[in-house]
Amino acid sequence: MYRVNYIDAPVLLTLGTASDAGRRFQAFAGAQASYKLKAEASSDIIGLNVDVDDDVEDLDFSAVVGAGVEMSRVSVDVRYSHGLTNFATTAGKTANNRTFAVMVGLRLK
Repeated sequence: MYRVNYIDAPVLLTLGTASDAGRRFQAFAGAQASYKLKAEASSDIIGLNVDVDDDVEDLDFSAVVGAGVEMSRVSVDVRYSHGLTNFATTAGKTANNRTFAVMVGLRLK
């Protein structure tokens, strides 16, 4: 199994409802650029972790869709990212990222 850590920079268009009793719903879509921080391959059978940074592209581009709700100072988002880049550098291999995320936020002011 591959485990790749990224830092993401999404650019999203958000459409939302007007605030209704402190509640606001929104949907969003857009693109995301991701920069690889670390890549490892692991085997649960033999318990081995191997650094595979050279086998994984540094940049990945994805399409993102999602929805969320804001309630007073708390927000919850659900989003799906589908990788558009073949991130495997090994010839003949094809690999794309697919990510499902749930995020919870708290507005401080």
